[in-house]
Amino acid sequence: MAGPHVIEYVVRPDCTVVDVQGEWDTFATENDAADLTVSAVVGHDLREFLGGAETRLIYQALIERILGTGRLVRFPFRCDSPDARRYMEMEIERPDPDLIRFRSRMIREEDRPAQPLFNTKVARSDELLVTCSWCKRVKTEGDVWVEVEDYVASSGLMEADVLPRLTHGVCPDCEESMDALIESAE
Repeated sequence: MAGPHVIEYVVRPDCTVVDVQGEWDTFATENDAADLTVSAVVGHDLREFLGGAETRLIYQALIERILGTGRLVRFPFRCDSPDARRYMEMEIERPDPDLIRFRSRMIREEDRPAQPLFNTKVARSDELLVTCSWCKRVKTEGDVWVEVEDYVASSGLMEADVLPRLTHGVCPDCEESMDALIESAE
């Protein structure tokens, strides 16, 4: 299985990253983010590294609920690479009153044909394409969310000279799940 088995990071209530454990640097390098080393992350606001305003809002709400209740929350998410779907699980807990610990672990990984859309080294246009921060589906016209392979097959995207830039949002299914998770943490 490529990638990390476990990655942990700890933040203060103001979202400053104070500690990183596990295979962080290895995972960053494997995902073309070699500039996001432990030393580049510690001391910075976690929200700087989260794509999309909706994603940042959900993380902030989770942090506030965990600080208020002390309850652990757990949820699935995906962290895909161009040639694999990575099914992961996140746990967020409050190990003491002034810290929040995020722990991600790989559940399983499925190989797939390489998806250039997720390759950070291909040329990009100014056009934006929204992917869900949790399930990695792509938002199409008419606000329909589909798997990246289905989008690429139906859109003619690979015939373009440059691909759109990716940005993050939250699909309605994941938004509903995360809202329920936040409410259950109260």
